[in-house]
Amino acid sequence: FLLCNLENLHIQDVNRVTCIWLGYERVDFSNLKLDDILKDVHSDKFSAIRKSARIGNTYSLESSLKRKDDSFFPASSRITILESDGQRLALFLIRDDTEHRRIIVDLQQAKNEAELANQTKTDFLATMSHELRTPLTSINGALRLIESGATGDLPERARAMSHLALRNGERLLLLISDLLDFSKLSAGRMNVSLATELLQPL
Repeated sequence: FLLCNLENLHIQDVNRVTCIWLGYERVDFSNLKLDDILKDVHSDKFSAIRKSARIGNTYSLESSLKRKDDSFFPASSRITILESDGQRLALFLIRDDTEHRRIIVDLQQAKNEAELANQTKTDFLATMSHELRTPLTSINGALRLIESGATGDLPERARAMSHLALRNGERLLLLISDLLDFSKLSAGRMNVSLATELLQPL
């Protein structure tokens, strides 16, 4: 914790943990003001707290604290307003947010990597589906010509094999079309038209 006079910002007391975090000896704080360690002491938010503070009220503040070696670390504070000898005091209960901020950064990085991997997968599916659909459409077209007899009569066994190949080709084309639709949905690029339909025919 840290206790300071809310009017002149002179620091009146700190605990051992705050001394360790800031790199000072406890006696050093008798010559320090909040300006010396709180980066945002003149920010609009802290100025508003000082102006509107009422005895017993509690406020929150996120800021950076300055160590003796002039380095900073992120911290969040719960500020409780007290009174002593007619003066308003601010009791800061401080939490070092260094690890918390690091976790947030790591989580954001992991989220970005996951989104990139998902986009890569979606792009791959779209590209693969396009590359497969074009030659497969040509193959199915050729099989239909054979089925129609345009290339001449086929033996019964060859006709059955041709029919089987065409049926499987059409199924595969439907699957590829579904993959393309899935890729469009994932990328938010599918155009959807809403219409009223009767359920019974469906």
